[in-house]
Amino acid sequence: MRIAIEMALGNCKATKERELNVKVPQELQKEGVERDDKILFLKRGTQFKRVHLDDILWLEAESNYTSIVTKYEKFIYSSVLKSFAEKLPGRQFLRVHRSFVVNIKSITGFEENRLLIKDKRIPISKNYRKEIFQYFEVI
Repeated sequence: MRIAIEMALGNCKATKERELNVKVPQELQKEGVERDDKILFLKRGTQFKRVHLDDILWLEAESNYTSIVTKYEKFIYSSVLKSFAEKLPGRQFLRVHRSFVVNIKSITGFEENRLLIKDKRIPISKNYRKEIFQYFEVI
C-alpha cells in the first residue's frame, strides 16, 4: 500500500513538472503584444466592453451585487465588492467605505465625511478617513 501511494505521488509530481515546462510553439507566440494594465473588459449581457481604468468613477456594493459606475454607463455584477477591489490597482482605487471603492482621479471635491464625484456624494468611513485624506493637499 505504501509503495502504491509513493508511486502515485511520484507520478503526480512528474506530471506537474511536465506541465510547468511546456513550451509554446514559435508559431503560436505573439511578438510585441503586451497586456495593457490600464484596460478592463466589463461584461454587459453577452458582450464585453473595453473600459479604461480612468473612466471608472466608483464601485458600489448593493447587498450581494456590485455596481461599477463609469463615465458612460453602469455595470452590475452578482459578486461582492471585495473581489473587485482586490483586482484593481491600489494606487488608483481606494476603499472609502464598506460599500464604496473610488477612483482617486475621479474625485472632484470633498465635504466633511463625503467625497464628491460628479453629482454623487460618497460617504467616508472613520476607518478609512485618515488614509484617504493623505491624498489631498489642502491650502
